[in-house]
Amino acid sequence: MEIKKITYYLLLLLVIILVITTIPPLNANYVYGATINEKEPNNSTSTANSLPLTTIMNGRMYSTQTGGIGGKIDYDYFYFSVPNAGKLSFKLDLPASTSTKNGPEVKILDYKGDDYISFATYMYNQNKTYDQIYLKPGKYYIVLTGQEYDTAFWGKYYSLTLNHTPANAEQEYNNDKSNANFINIGTRYYASLLWGYNDPNGYYGNDYDTDYFYFNLNKKSPINITIKQSTKSTSSGEPMDISLFNYRGDRIYSGALKNYKSATVIKTNTLSNGRYYIEFLGRPKYDYMHPYSVRIDTAPKMTKITKLKKGKKKLTIWWKKISNVTKYQIAYKQKGKSWKYKTVSKSKSKVTIKKLKSKKKYYIKVRSYSTYNGSKNYSKWSKTKTIKTN
Repeated sequence: MEIKKITYYLLLLLVIILVITTIPPLNANYVYGATINEKEPNNSTSTANSLPLTTIMNGRMYSTQTGGIGGKIDYDYFYFSVPNAGKLSFKLDLPASTSTKNGPEVKILDYKGDDYISFATYMYNQNKTYDQIYLKPGKYYIVLTGQEYDTAFWGKYYSLTLNHTPANAEQEYNNDKSNANFINIGTRYYASLLWGYNDPNGYYGNDYDTDYFYFNLNKKSPINITIKQSTKSTSSGEPMDISLFNYRGDRIYSGALKNYKSATVIKTNTLSNGRYYIEFLGRPKYDYMHPYSVRIDTAPKMTKITKLKKGKKKLTIWWKKISNVTKYQIAYKQKGKSWKYKTVSKSKSKVTIKKLKSKKKYYIKVRSYSTYNGSKNYSKWSKTKTIKTN
């Protein structure tokens, strides 16, 4: 009987020891649920752990891991797959701390193991979500690295979770015209200038990123380019630069985007039909990336006046309805006078203008406009017609 009791207690003690040694210690920010634990060694792409999207990975940054600089740095590699174009975000839980010391350096690599983006984290950002990383479908690696000269994170535990949201988004590497991303007119696209980006052409150095997009105009039209930024472009205050080129490479527009708190709208003159390229260039803040969005809008089609009817001190105008417009604007005047305007909703195809002069000749024309983010893009005016009131 005594032997059975001793055996029982020895087995119970063995189970307790196994549990203590396999479960990471608790801290205020640790999240438990559907989790998996890091399996060392995972110091390279060939030994990377699988990290499915939305799964919590519990890991530890060891202080003495072979293969690091001086044997002091641990490299934790995880691989994941993105099913379609969109935004990647990851949540990094670090131990509770008020330290201003560095946390792990984070890198995202493409399927070949080449650097895609890298940035630093900090110990006081204990439960932070990093987003605005836009990826095309495929396999990627995320790497957490200890830092040789900053030991604050050595031996610490962390948890890492990846999420993905489908979106009309940039697909790297779009750093030159030959790799430019196609964007549809009238659709908003999301992108980021990446810090630590390895520019294959070496034009600007590793602190800069260049993004190219192209669009096609099927007809002559002025365009509106709407850019929204959520942060300042650089730590040194340099604005993000934008250029517009035609298919021959002629620069049509260039400027600096200084307004990062609201949208910037660039209006062009009428452009010929054909292919155009937009270039964004900037150096983001050193610890993150610079997110922005871009949308191209063309002017609506020109409408035409289909009927005029005169009345006593009034006129009624009919016009052809146009799709994808916000409102119509009717202009009228007497000869030698200034134009007056009346605006009606897109559901209307006629309007009556009252309180006019009796038995006077009036000039009439109509145009439409579309609105995005408060900016109006006007069509050409219709052919001007005349009519005399009763």
